[in-house]
Amino acid sequence: MNLSTHDWPRRIRQEYSMPAKEVIKAFARDRYSRWFTAQCLGISVNTLTAFCKREGIEFATGVELRDDCKPKPWGNKNNPIGRRAWGYCHVNQ
Repeated sequence: MNLSTHDWPRRIRQEYSMPAKEVIKAFARDRYSRWFTAQCLGISVNTLTAFCKREGIEFATGVELRDDCKPKPWGNKNNPIGRRAWGYCHVNQ
């Protein structure tokens, strides 16, 4: 059966044997991010956000997310002082 993009709730119901709202609530309850949930369900983040807003489903914020769903820090992780601290490292030693 080929379901169009607009039939994603029916597709999710067939895959998980439960309504899409309950599946999304389970992801939110387990502290997954919206992005991860959308990727797992095969829908866009905007579609998921609109659905959650309409149904009143709240996802965890950045601090409350699971460790594997937290956003990674930006920048160079090998230099804890920062990329512009070259002179600081050599002057104060």
